[in-house]
Amino acid sequence: MNDRKQLADQAAASLVASSRMVGEKTGRVKDLGGYRKPPQPLGSGSQWEQDFVCSAGHAEVSSHATGIYQQIRELFRFKRKDSSFTHEGSLATITTPDFDVNLSLEQNPDNAGQYLLRTAVSSFRRPEVIDEPDFLKIFSPCCDRVEFDLVKSIDLEQKIDEIEEIDALVDAIDYDPECSWFTLKIPGNGIVIRATSGQIVFSLDEGGDLETLLQKTRAALSRLAGEKILLGLPTH
Repeated sequence: MNDRKQLADQAAASLVASSRMVGEKTGRVKDLGGYRKPPQPLGSGSQWEQDFVCSAGHAEVSSHATGIYQQIRELFRFKRKDSSFTHEGSLATITTPDFDVNLSLEQNPDNAGQYLLRTAVSSFRRPEVIDEPDFLKIFSPCCDRVEFDLVKSIDLEQKIDEIEEIDALVDAIDYDPECSWFTLKIPGNGIVIRATSGQIVFSLDEGGDLETLLQKTRAALSRLAGEKILLGLPTH
């Protein structure tokens, strides 16, 4: 039993290292550094509005990306030739020997008068880096969920049925009538799992730092593995 638990824990740790750590900051479009009064009020979410918001947010993307890059240089002490920084308009990318950071700004699809500034950390070439204090210090302020893109779509109806057969989880799952998504709040763990056919997202129900999120995500994955609930997550 202990060997089985250890294998489940190891598999969970490996899975987390294959994830993407993501966070979003929202704010008023009017507060962006490049904002100028548009020819008509924002509200339709049209392509020109998207372009307008992206253009207005160039400075914010540059500032956010530069701040992260400088922290990485200071704390990890990577050599210049081993890392790269690119910024073009509303997009920025930082590549390091251990991981990549991608930043983007767009109009909030749920609120036309707001923008979304997104930070995503992925491609972990040295998996243990995600538990190091320097990594957690840099990305705790800007990442609050763990995302997995599925290589193969999962059958959500089947997964819902499997979960509802487990007494400890049957009251913890919610889903829409068409079964296009489900959420599962792991009892006693604080993790909320949201699943669609192509993506699985882990977040904390009541907030917390990145270290807590990673620890509880691993624990949730280990528990699900112990219940033989497989979510189709990538293995590497």
